[in-house]
Amino acid sequence: MRFFIATLLILINALVAEGTAICAPKAFAVVDAALIVRPDRVLCPLQDTLFGINVHPVVDKPLMSRPDFVKAVRSLGIKSCRFPNGCVADIYNWREPRKGWATVEEFLDFCDAIGAEPYYTLNLQGGTEGFEGPVPENASLDEKIKYKHTAPNPCGNTDYTFDTLKDALDFLRKYTIDRALAGKRPVLHYEMGNENWGQARTDWPPEVYAKTVEVYAKAMRTALEEAKKNHPQLEKLNLYIVAVGYPVMGNNMKLVDTPDRNINVRWTRELNRLYSEKIIDAVQEHFYPYASANGGALAWVAHNLHNIIYARKGLANSRLNGYRDPEIAYNMPMEHTEWNIKCWGSRFSENIRLTNPGFEDGLVGWNVTGTGARATFGAARRGNKGLRILIGRDSGPCEATQIFECPEKAKSFVAGVWVRTDNPEAVKIQFRQVCEDSSEHIEGRHKAEVLGEWPAKVADMWERVITSAKIPEGTKRLELVLKADVPATAYFDEVKLYYTAEERGQVPLSAMTYEQQLFCVDALREMALGGCPRAHLHHLSGNYDCTAMTTSGEPKDLAKVFEFFAGAYGDRLVDANCICPTFGYYSAANKWATDFNALAPDRADIPMLGCMVSRTDSRIYILLVNRTSDREINVHINLNAKPSAKTALVRTLTGPDIDLPGAELFDKEIEVDENFTISIPPYTARIINVPISL
Repeated sequence: MRFFIATLLILINALVAEGTAICAPKAFAVVDAALIVRPDRVLCPLQDTLFGINVHPVVDKPLMSRPDFVKAVRSLGIKSCRFPNGCVADIYNWREPRKGWATVEEFLDFCDAIGAEPYYTLNLQGGTEGFEGPVPENASLDEKIKYKHTAPNPCGNTDYTFDTLKDALDFLRKYTIDRALAGKRPVLHYEMGNENWGQARTDWPPEVYAKTVEVYAKAMRTALEEAKKNHPQLEKLNLYIVAVGYPVMGNNMKLVDTPDRNINVRWTRELNRLYSEKIIDAVQEHFYPYASANGGALAWVAHNLHNIIYARKGLANSRLNGYRDPEIAYNMPMEHTEWNIKCWGSRFSENIRLTNPGFEDGLVGWNVTGTGARATFGAARRGNKGLRILIGRDSGPCEATQIFECPEKAKSFVAGVWVRTDNPEAVKIQFRQVCEDSSEHIEGRHKAEVLGEWPAKVADMWERVITSAKIPEGTKRLELVLKADVPATAYFDEVKLYYTAEERGQVPLSAMTYEQQLFCVDALREMALGGCPRAHLHHLSGNYDCTAMTTSGEPKDLAKVFEFFAGAYGDRLVDANCICPTFGYYSAANKWATDFNALAPDRADIPMLGCMVSRTDSRIYILLVNRTSDREINVHINLNAKPSAKTALVRTLTGPDIDLPGAELFDKEIEVDENFTISIPPYTARIINVPISL
């Protein structure tokens, strides 16, 4: 009875939470966590250029000169802009851009207008000299780097602009040296190509890439030093040159790609040599994980992204039993110049409407076999009701089913169902074929072939169970089954169907929901703790799921990630010990997942809370991310410093649920002291801005 009353109070508090128009998901239970801050122990700088973005020469051109767009982007606090974006950098002609493409001058004016550094991706596909291939078989390495690279890049492009070393030096003179002499902000940050690793098995093997970078970088640095001799006002200018790394995650175009270890080791060794010889300043990697609007992207940050960063830093990783691999460890800073949830491709269709998918109208639309099924308030994930199936020791299986029409072109279906149960082994979500022979309709339906099935995995916690099925050709109708077959109490709610006519390459479901925004906050936290000096979200504008702004210049939900951090972080990270419970994440894609690729594997040890603490001389900023579906976390914070005011500003990012679109920000004041407690609702991020006197 006490537990029921406590749970009811939690639900009421969630519904009346002050300041929110979009409420966080309902909490099912409360847990405690502790955060011990040591503000005098500085870990590393926190550079504002971590909050950067990619700018596209085509999509963003119409917006760059619009005052309202410039004002809106400037308010987001974006501090670094990468241009001309990703694969398009291999095509872009900076001397004569194609019709409708932005010029370098337009890009630089835009950077000046929003107060961001320009970060330019050089095109190396012409080699040093632009010689036509094929490369002679017995050519030396010094000879090989002179030839054009014509194999497809990771996007499949081959219509390259074959820039050479001369083009790079001309660019440097115009946009670094001459621009600085004219009193304008010069281009100082250069990325040596884009995803050249995609041609590692063809015409960009590690040794050729490294030697090319070496020749380019030395020539560029020499050109600037020569200019300094004639122009003393350039003395303080220094180039920052970043090499393309070979991704630990694998090819971001292939869901389950496993990197070639031999290439990875060779590539890493060559870049470490360039850094030790002061030829380059940093390395970069890209990441684009997949998830299914089920919290998988948050598990990916806590596990896979953490593993990637630890591997590249050469640190022993307690998540992997102390694993470290010196052969793929970098001896230099690592940046992430493209990142997001994988967010391009065709969308899943969502136009199959089940009857009463949230059980708000009781069992209307659902056919129930067996006993123990009831629509009730206590079973609701959202709204007022959900489905409860109660199986006793003497009860048989019980299932709720619904038949729906299958579109003619559908090749596969996905179902997402919120489930909470005390016995996960009892619960299954299935797709079944429907027998079209009316004489066998009732009996045949329950004997029909199961096309896809996935069980619940987590006890006493809401999880979004994802089930998928390939659809046999000619299928006209399918049946969705919510089932419990052994003693258990199981709750089901918010059933959603998706389908696709494509074989592969779809946009993951997470890219269309609030999970994307919470993932981005958590990923920025993990990158910052890894010492990343610079990152560029993919990307600024467009009418698809990767972007912060629409093509008409309106902010999207993704823009709220930048708003959330704007003015709410310090200039250095400080030590903070976070003690919190863990929870289990389990995926229907586990057989393809690894500890490093684009899919989070099954894990029983995902920390419920993500934490990061930064500071300035007068403020401490505490970032807390609740990764759980239904646990409210009371975080007991020891600042080890006396606040200089009685209150602190708390900024909150929340959404309606992890599988729904929509995000909202709000601020409010709370009372603080050296020791205080703050509550973090499910799937919510908060930054506490505490004035201090040290």
